[in-house]
Order: sequence, then C-alpha cells, then structure tokens
Amino acid sequence: AGTEPDAARAASLLGLDGDRLDAMTVTEFAAQALARICDAVVAAADGACLVVDYDSLPAAIWQRIAPHFGIELDAGMRDRVAQAAGRDAKSPGRAFRPDGAAKRARASAEVCDAAQRWVAPAFERVRALPQA
Repeated sequence: AGTEPDAARAASLLGLDGDRLDAMTVTEFAAQALARICDAVVAAADGACLVVDYDSLPAAIWQRIAPHFGIELDAGMRDRVAQAAGRDAKSPGRAFRPDGAAKRARASAEVCDAAQRWVAPAFERVRALPQA
C-alpha cells in the first residue's frame, strides 16, 4: 500500500471505483470524492449531530452552534464573533467579501456538470438531515 499512487489510495478510502480511475478526469474524481464525503456525513449523522449550512453563518454561531454545545454567549461575545466573521479568514487584515457567486460564474462547464451530477444530489441529502 505504501507504493500505491495517491489517487488510487484516495479512491480506495472514498469507496470509488478504482478500476475507473484512468478514465476519470480530475474534475470527475473531485466531484465524486465530495459526494462520498457528503454521504459519509449522512451515514454518520445521529441525534448528537448539528447540521449547519454555510449560508447561515455567522448568526448560526450564537443562535445554534453555541447553544448546541451548552455555551451561552453574552452580547459582547456575540459582537466579537460577528466582528471576527467580518474578516477574511485567509487574510484577516481584509474584510470578508462573499465570492461564491463569482467563483460559480468562472467555473467551467465540466466543473458545473460534475457538480450537478455528483455533488448536488449528495449535498441535498446532507441538507435533508434534521436541522437543530
């Protein structure tokens, strides 16, 4: 296994069809890997899990996440969390600017097709999990 190529090792870990690796594009492989990760989330979900959609952040931190873990945030803490959420995590000196729409607009047809074919259905299964 130590000499197994990284893609084959990843395919094995993700339960992807290793016999099809040579026929897969990198985009197809990535989309199928993301779908398998979503499926693992669904399979592992239980009553202790908390599903949080990225779009609900940062408010979900004080509205759902902290209470889920028994943490009470006072107004000052909520303000600090909101202030931190307003910064770009990769460049904290800059304000956060959502860029998802711009990234989707730049995505190739191959990426869009792969996301629609494999990732979207798996992501919907995650979103269908009970939300706290």
